[in-house]
Amino acid sequence: MKKYINKLYSATTNSINGLSFVARKEFAIQCELVSFVILTPLIFIVATDALHRSLLLGSLVLVIICELFNTAIETAVDRISLEQHPLSKQSKDIASSAVLVALLFASIIWGWSIFEYFLDFEM
Repeated sequence: MKKYINKLYSATTNSINGLSFVARKEFAIQCELVSFVILTPLIFIVATDALHRSLLLGSLVLVIICELFNTAIETAVDRISLEQHPLSKQSKDIASSAVLVALLFASIIWGWSIFEYFLDFEM
């Protein structure tokens, strides 16, 4: 049992180290974390039920998850070689497109929610 607790502790420490690194060094993650901190309290103003709140929060978390994967892929590709190569560019572009899709999804969810909030607010 102690072996599993040690592995869990080690995995948790590694995860915290990774989050700490990207929060300090990656500008995109910093922007997304600031957005997360600003938008999270607004969830309780804009959304009226738990499902809606979950969707808004989930869309923000999805953006951060995609950015973490993007950063990991870019770091791994740069570790292999800093030379320009079409496959390196392609893998970085694909990872970046995942972030774009997540940002578009979050924008649509948030945009529609804010639109509904002001539509209901004026009635």
